[in-house]
Amino acid sequence: MSGDTFQRRYEQLTDNELGQVVAEKQDLVPEAAEALEMEVHRRHFVSPPPPQWTQQPGSDEPIRCLEDYNEYQALVERKKTLGRYWYLVAMGPIILGLVLGRKSFENSVVLVTATLTWPLCIAVYGLILNARLLGFRCPQCSQSFGRGSECFNCGFPRA
Repeated sequence: MSGDTFQRRYEQLTDNELGQVVAEKQDLVPEAAEALEMEVHRRHFVSPPPPQWTQQPGSDEPIRCLEDYNEYQALVERKKTLGRYWYLVAMGPIILGLVLGRKSFENSVVLVTATLTWPLCIAVYGLILNARLLGFRCPQCSQSFGRGSECFNCGFPRA
């Protein structure tokens, strides 16, 4: 492609589109970079400032990342707590059954069922917490945040 082709293409771009190209200027071939520079000077284009994230859309209270939101912090804290103590909490009834001995559990279907059901409930709770963290909605764009270090849709940082 020639410099003229790049120049015509950049003339057709909106300011937002031109801003995206300017942000990725280092990836352009020399002819495209030169044509881009000419278009930026022709339009007197100034790159927009980086986004200023807010506590809630429409408010002026700045925020740095997803981890500053109380709801997300609560989910992470629950997961940490479960991660530290899940084994003890899940295995507690089984250990209690061993301590009390076979005589206590021998004729009690309820105690055996409770002992076997409790660890399953703890495992399901852990899976639900993980699913809620993975499906957490970005507070800025209301799309699923995902597992990355920033929102896939709007670029809002996780940490």
